[in-house]
Amino acid sequence: MSFARVRLATNSISIASYCLGDKLHTQKYMQTSKKNKIRILQIISHLIIGLNAIAGGYYGISGAPQVPIEWLEGTPFNDYFIPSLILMLIVGGSHLLAAMLLVLKKTSAEKLSLLAGVILLIWIATQVLIIGFVSWLQPVMAISAILVIILSQSLMITTHQNNTR
Repeated sequence: MSFARVRLATNSISIASYCLGDKLHTQKYMQTSKKNKIRILQIISHLIIGLNAIAGGYYGISGAPQVPIEWLEGTPFNDYFIPSLILMLIVGGSHLLAAMLLVLKKTSAEKLSLLAGVILLIWIATQVLIIGFVSWLQPVMAISAILVIILSQSLMITTHQNNTR
């Protein structure tokens, strides 16, 4: 084989690997970009939900003057203190912690994000079962919980795809 043919074959391989590498780089960039958009949407969602839960919990601990105490009849609660504490610490705390871990890009953030969504969904389902449908916030928070769960799953899938390439 002549030197010219070897050089031509080497250049062809270099060009092909460059093009293939560029395509892989573009795919990886698009996956990273998608992951960042999902992560930012998750952070915003968790902050809104977490702050809403903290505010609602604070209102309940303060006595919830505009909320009828009759709603608690047939429940284990005499007032809104314990449910409000759960709302603040468990629901609000899980969402704010998930937001913080997502900001810090911790590996546990995706799982905690999913868990926070499940916690909110359980909270709303339990609330509706106990006191019934009493506020427009209940379906809004249920939809928010489902959105958080879907985004968490999407983030986990995107991370898995990035790690396998």
